[in-house]
Amino acid sequence: MLENILIAYYSFTEPTISGLNSWIASFINLFPSIVLGVVMFTVALKLITFPLDFYSRASMRRNSLKMEQMRPQLEKLQQQYADDKQTYQMKMAALYKKEGYSMFGACLPSIITLVFFIIVLQAFNTYSIYQNIAYLYNMNTAFNSVVEDGVESVQGYISREDGKLVIDDDAIYTAVVQQKGEIVSGEEIVLETEGQRDIIVRYVLNETDGEGNVQNYVSYETENGYIEYFKQIRVNEDGSYSYSIDYASTRLILDKFKGNTSVLNEAGQTFAEYFAAASAEDPSLKEAAAAEKFFQDAQQTRSAEKYREEEESFLWIKNIWMPDTPFQHPVYEDYNAFNSKYRLGNYTSDPGQYDNLTAKLSSEKKQVNGYFILVILTAGTSLLMQWISTRGQKAQLELQSVDGQGQRTQKMMMWIMPILMGFFALMYTAAFSIYIIMSSVVSILTTLLINKVVDVRFKKMLEAEANGTAKPKKRRAKVKEELPSKGKVRREKGAKPDKDARIVKKVVLERIEHGVDDKDKDKNADAEEGRSDE
Repeated sequence: MLENILIAYYSFTEPTISGLNSWIASFINLFPSIVLGVVMFTVALKLITFPLDFYSRASMRRNSLKMEQMRPQLEKLQQQYADDKQTYQMKMAALYKKEGYSMFGACLPSIITLVFFIIVLQAFNTYSIYQNIAYLYNMNTAFNSVVEDGVESVQGYISREDGKLVIDDDAIYTAVVQQKGEIVSGEEIVLETEGQRDIIVRYVLNETDGEGNVQNYVSYETENGYIEYFKQIRVNEDGSYSYSIDYASTRLILDKFKGNTSVLNEAGQTFAEYFAAASAEDPSLKEAAAAEKFFQDAQQTRSAEKYREEEESFLWIKNIWMPDTPFQHPVYEDYNAFNSKYRLGNYTSDPGQYDNLTAKLSSEKKQVNGYFILVILTAGTSLLMQWISTRGQKAQLELQSVDGQGQRTQKMMMWIMPILMGFFALMYTAAFSIYIIMSSVVSILTTLLINKVVDVRFKKMLEAEANGTAKPKKRRAKVKEELPSKGKVRREKGAKPDKDARIVKKVVLERIEHGVDDKDKDKNADAEEGRSDE
């Protein structure tokens, strides 16, 4: 009589990802590594948003240069209204309007860019959750493959799809009825196939177990296979059958498994080799107990091999879908830790399954996943980006408020943003940290390039105005309306002639050439202006 042994065989709902998250994941997976995929995704996203980014940063730079041009007037207003913030703001707004300065030109593109960031943050979080569950799902498939390999393929009845066992229950039932004529519950039927392996089938229909429950199931066994495979049967209203896998009833057929050479344990032994060595050490060891232990070892080994085959590492980081911190391990230590983060209960109902699938990953459960390097780089590149942006807006920060409040606020923001980015890197995955770092690097390069382009164009405009060769602006017509009837231009009392305006523009030109942040150059330029007045 065959001695059949209950073995572990688990169900696991396949994780899915949809919508925008699916598009992002598909794009990243086009490349041979996740890191390269994330880098290329960042570059692609920056190319898509470049028109908005260019408009926003160019507007900010133009505003800064215009503000530098208005510095003499604004500094004078700051001195006049040092104790009256409200009046200063009103006068400043009037000057802005006169000079065509817009504070809101860069706002909308910046808001759109922020929306993109939030969407990508959510997408990466969803993708990381999906990927860590997908690791476990694929490990479960590898774990179950030791069972499913024990059911041989038979053309027209039993096959494999994506590495999984597929049994055509209806085709087998029809063939059995044709061969047998009538199915007797509990009877073992050998389905003979032409030139192929026979299939041993046993139907149990409308039988009551010891607890009074009605049983309907079918078991399959192939000619040279070592597994008795069970499926539950549900009788439909029309008399047809629906089938579902009975994971808990799957059994190992010991007499057929003893001679198997394809299933190996972690040590690379067949069952015969393992049992010979084990029984030599413990003569009392039963063959059935040894087979159960060996089979579980083989399943856990395949599961661990699958994880190591698919694991995405990067330099010092063991699992790129975990944060780059020494407090995080590449693999969660137990079911409770994994379930609290990923809600594993939505995919499988057996708490012991996680521990069984990860039993051979003890080293990965103890290793540190990183050393804060990406966290530091994320905060560092963000700080550099903020510093470059602040330097480009120095005139605005110094002159937009009478008491320098704007400059103090910006200095505070220069530190808050890097800290916030560092926090994201600490809480989210290393893959997301790489995205932030790459995004900051690209933004730094584009900012420097845009600033250079705007500076050159603004310099040419000032040169043309200083030399009197600039094209008249469209709003010139409005100026003509303000001309007095005698044909002479009205001038405010104490106003200086056009020569002084050209001198101011030349001073601004020098500031642009030498850097608007060089205060010593500014003082020298002011001295030159004073000598010209004399």
